[in-house]
Order: sequence, then structure tokens, then C-alpha cells
Amino acid sequence: MSEYKQLNELSEHLGFSEFYQGRVDIKGRDPLLRSRHKLGEAVSTALVLQGKGAAAIHKIKTGNDTDISISMTEALHSIHPGHFVWQNSYKIDVGCENVPMNGFYQCRDNSHVYLFAGPPYMKLLNGYLKFFNCGNVKEEVQKVISGWDGPALEQALNEAGVPGTLARSREEWLNHPQGKALQATPVIKVEKLADTEATSFEGGEFPLNGIRVLDMGHVLAGPRSAQCLAEYGAEVLHIQHPQYLDPLTSNLSTNRGKRNAYIDLNRPEDQANFKELMKDADVFVQSWRPQVARRFHFTPEDLIENRKGKGLICISINAYGFEGPYKNWPGFDMNGQVASGFAVNEGSKEDPKISPVYYLNDLLSAYLASSGALSALISRAKEGGSYHVKVSLARTSMWVEALGLLKDKEISEILPGTDVYPAHLETESSAFGKITYLADPLNFSNNLLAPLLPPHPYGSDQASWL
Repeated sequence: MSEYKQLNELSEHLGFSEFYQGRVDIKGRDPLLRSRHKLGEAVSTALVLQGKGAAAIHKIKTGNDTDISISMTEALHSIHPGHFVWQNSYKIDVGCENVPMNGFYQCRDNSHVYLFAGPPYMKLLNGYLKFFNCGNVKEEVQKVISGWDGPALEQALNEAGVPGTLARSREEWLNHPQGKALQATPVIKVEKLADTEATSFEGGEFPLNGIRVLDMGHVLAGPRSAQCLAEYGAEVLHIQHPQYLDPLTSNLSTNRGKRNAYIDLNRPEDQANFKELMKDADVFVQSWRPQVARRFHFTPEDLIENRKGKGLICISINAYGFEGPYKNWPGFDMNGQVASGFAVNEGSKEDPKISPVYYLNDLLSAYLASSGALSALISRAKEGGSYHVKVSLARTSMWVEALGLLKDKEISEILPGTDVYPAHLETESSAFGKITYLADPLNFSNNLLAPLLPPHPYGSDQASWL
């Protein structure tokens, strides 16, 4: 990827090329694993794109260019950072790979449907068990699914509010109404919502000093996109409902650099506090389904209504995009892999397979979404305005596929089947004890990366700005 074609196209799309004049050096090349997809190129491109956005802001603030370098093997780890977390020397892992409900099932018509209950999340697991009316045993679920045709089961599951995804080829997906809607959408869409006065970047050592981010994301993609902004100096406040907490591993791997507070939008006093927080927020992050945002009035349109002064940047991340028949369907990283053709390309129509490191879309979508937010902040500084940054997991999978497939002769049997490359790790003290995690893989000739707070326990901070 010596010409960095995809990176340059995305940089141009987001407006970074106008300001970024530094050098880029991506060390390494695919294939790194026994995968038909260019996983190293995909994650290196997404990470360097984000770095270019931060360097562009640094150039605007200081007039100085910044060179960026990254090792492709170090970047590869960043698709699945949750596999590189230790607490007091004990490995901490979500462990979704080992949940009995999660995985592919063969239907009556020989198609395959993918189910995903998370680590598990009890609401989803109970939803599946109610739907199938059987025990939490893979063989019992498979027996019920054997009586269904794939398309009918996919529709029925999602109408019941639980993720079920039919494994399609890329060609089938691109001919599907939802695939067509996504193909017509940029992988990172930055949409201007309203005109406001221009808001210049503040001074300070790091690109995002003075920027406040209210993070209402959950699981991986949303919170990780907010952590990316913290890495460049933003103040980030992560808020969660006390009864709907993400797993510990998610907190340890995606909430560094943040304070962590509870907010329950069912309570009038918390609704009032949320509105107060939003008055001073520069960026708002959410990764809930559209109907949840509408119910609790945190759609971008709700948030910018009657907003005076500086514009607001809203990041929204969902499963299947913002238009089309699946726009309200639930889904996770793996559902995007299965719907888009990635899983069929990774295996076959008869034996689809998930990414060799299990994850793909969550972290890539986080890096792409944070790049979109950096672009929107630059636009707000130049011309003012409020902006909506839209990223979806399935569209991210489609982007990875569009990088092209490796030929069978390029994929040597001596390549590892999963990520076994040595990782650069760091350890810090926290309220959880000593936490070990992946070091940031990006290297800058100017120091753009801010020191981060260690992860805070959920609800341990007040829901207020510093």
C-alpha cells in the first residue's frame, strides 16, 4: 500500500489534506494472518486517518507539520484491544467467543444465520430463549432453527428485538435494499445540521484542549471513539444508566482518559442535568438504536434545537446504517461481518467464518467515527455549524471488503491463524489495581498524545464538567 490510496481518499473526503502536509510511514504489509481480507491495511488506514485529523488541528493551532508512523502488526492488535487487558496480572476478557448462544446455525434451506447475545447480555439471552422456547444449549437452539428458512428467521428474530443475521455473499448484500442503501453512503458521513458561529480551537499543548465530549456510547465502538478524542486532549465524561452497565473489560479497554458517571434519563432531575451538560458539550457520542434516542430525546435534532453559540458535533454509530429496511435492527460487530459478505469471503457460503481475531467493525468504526468528529471540529472552526457524524458497523465491513481480497496463493499456511504477534503493552495504577493494556500504536514527530486518566469505576464520578 505504498501509495496509501484509501488513506488519501478518506483524508480528502474529510478535509484533512488541506492542512496536513506531514509524512506518513506504515511499516509492514498484508497478509499478516490466514485471512483473505487486508486486516492490517484496514486498521492501519483507520488509525493513521485519525492521526492525520489530530495533526491537521495541530497545524491549524501552531503552524507546524507532524509526521506519522505506525507498525502494521501493532495496528493489528488494535482491532481487538479487549484481548490485551490484564488486571493485577490476571487476564480479563469479555469472552463472547465462548458464549453457547453466539455463533452460526444452519437453517432448513441450508443457509446460515448468526446469533449474538453478547458476553451475554441477559435481556438478549432471555429474548432468544423466549423466541426459541428451549434451553440455553446450542444443540437445542440448532434443532429449533432447523425448522426455519433463513430469510424468515432473520426477519422474525429482528422483529422480536434480538439480532439474527443471514450470512450473505457480498454480491447478494450489494443487491439487497439495505446493502444498496449503504453502498450509496460514505463509510464516514459528516452531515451539516445547522449554521452557528465559528468556534476557534483553544490554545494548549494538545490538539483537543478545551473540547468537551459527553460520551453516552455503550459496549465498544461508541466509547472507544470517545477515548480516541481523550487521547488528543479532550475532556470526556462517560455516562451510563446504573442498571445497564457494560462489561468490566469494556470499561478497562475503552474508558481510559474519562470520568465515569451515572445518569438515568427516566428521572426528571437527571433529564435536567443532562440538558445542562449538553449546553457546554462540544461533542456528543451515542451508539444506541434510533428508537432509544427518540424515546429519550437525544437525537441530533433534539440536541441542537434552540442551541445558541457554538455548534455541536454528534457521533452516531449503529449496526446497519441510517436509511433502509434494517435501520432500526439491533446488531453488533459480528452481525455486520455476516450481513455484508465478509464472513462468506472469510470462509464460504456453506461455512461462513468470523474475523480471525473475532472483532473487526467495533474498533474500526470507532477510529473512523473519531476521524469524522475531528473533521467536523475543523469545519466548525472554519465556518461554524453543528454536524452529525454517521458510521455503521455493516458499512465498515463493506469498506474492508472494498480494499480487495488476497489471492489464495498469497496466503501461506505458515501464517498464524490468529493474532500471535508480540504486543507493546503499558501498565498503570488505577482504582482497579494495576491495569495492563495496549500502548497506542501511532507515533508522532510532535507529541500529540495527551496523558490519560486511568479507567474509573462506573458511577464513581459526578455527572458534571470539571
